[in-house]
Amino acid sequence: MAKQLKVKHYLEIGVKGGKTFLPIRVRNKYAVDPVFRIKNSYKRKQIFKYPFNLFAQYYECTSDEFFAKQADNIFSKKFLDMAFIDGLHTFKQSYQDIINTLPYLKTSGIMIVHDCSPHSSAAAYPASSIAEVKQINPPGFDGLWSGDVWKVVPKLKLNYPELSIFVIDQDSGLAIISKKPLISKNKYNDSVNYSDEDIDNWDYSYLENNRHVLLNIINDEQELIKAFSN
Repeated sequence: MAKQLKVKHYLEIGVKGGKTFLPIRVRNKYAVDPVFRIKNSYKRKQIFKYPFNLFAQYYECTSDEFFAKQADNIFSKKFLDMAFIDGLHTFKQSYQDIINTLPYLKTSGIMIVHDCSPHSSAAAYPASSIAEVKQINPPGFDGLWSGDVWKVVPKLKLNYPELSIFVIDQDSGLAIISKKPLISKNKYNDSVNYSDEDIDNWDYSYLENNRHVLLNIINDEQELIKAFSN
């Protein structure tokens, strides 16, 4: 996707071991994570495959600290073509990461948010960390945790109706956010008949019963090809 969209500036929040960050072939890349877990051997291998990885910039801090102290200096003249949000898997923090990233996203840019369509109540268990979920061990928990990140989609639809938002229901759900229209709104139900308070009170069962309406699910391959070809 980065190649197709001719991405020149890419931000990733929640990099962990770099398995998404390093393989992406973009010359200007910015990584944010409180604790990087990238093995030196893997980094060297990825630099050999794509030498521009040598110039990737790493910011070992929370995303809130990054936006408060670093972002204006880095992105003042380098607006983002693409951002990938995969940080702390909580509704509140993921929404904050999106709102903080939006001002730096080009009108033609794409923001991708991971974990927006969990498919079990255990994966969607609301908690402050995966360590907490492991300790609680909710029924059906298999080690995969998305938390309540999915709530960012209906909240954005409510508070930022000018944005184009839909979810590809693969890999725990990939929300696609853009400032320009990507897919015709007649392809999904974009109605908003709820409040911020409603969103706060929803649980996984509500998502399960209203997934397509809440998340603007789009899995039509031709529609997706068309969206990313604009």
